[in-house]
Amino acid sequence: MKHLYTFAFVLICFAIHAQITHLPAPAKMVAPKDSTDVKLTITYKAEFDDQTKIYWKIIKDSLTWKDAWFSYLCDNELCYDRNVDRSSPSIPNTFSTGDYKWDFHFQPSGVEGGTIVQLVLYTDKGLTDEVYRTKIYINVDPTSTQQIIGLNQIKVFPNPASEYFSITNYSNVDKVKVYNMFGAEIKSFFHYNNAQHQIDELKSGMYLLRMFDKNNKVIKTLKLNKINSGA
Repeated sequence: MKHLYTFAFVLICFAIHAQITHLPAPAKMVAPKDSTDVKLTITYKAEFDDQTKIYWKIIKDSLTWKDAWFSYLCDNELCYDRNVDRSSPSIPNTFSTGDYKWDFHFQPSGVEGGTIVQLVLYTDKGLTDEVYRTKIYINVDPTSTQQIIGLNQIKVFPNPASEYFSITNYSNVDKVKVYNMFGAEIKSFFHYNNAQHQIDELKSGMYLLRMFDKNNKVIKTLKLNKINSGA
């Protein structure tokens, strides 16, 4: 009989966990080290037969979490102050069947690193009856916000191209390599502002352009559609 009770308890726990899922999965965020606020929206998809009160706690890895970092959570009821790691017992969320969007905010304060934060949901204010757990993977990128904006502005033109291609002026691009879609290197160019890179001898098709900085680090990859002249 004892084994039957244990088996029944396991089934109940599994059923509770199966009532909630989340997106995106996995939950990841990349924060430029100089960013002041980076937001990750987590959508919980719940399927409860009745309205269920939900409380939460944030668990931070003591070995990888930096003292200079800040985080805060906005659930369906309240946006909490920085580094408040558990919900108010008097202000629970209520889940039934539907989607619930929560925003996890993170500020790296200029300090690089990576960590995993766990957002744990409970059905009791004492935070003992766990119902769901979400791992949030955080990576602080050493690239600055302005550098990322610059990278996002890099474009290839013309595209499709028949005889040559250029890229928007970006001083950090030192070299451009052309690869076929199987990953084999076809051509390599040293890059400078307003350069036109000749590709008229290439066969028509899709290619990858990888852009490297002076340290030979890939800073961006774009697709290039090569067409015949007059096509």
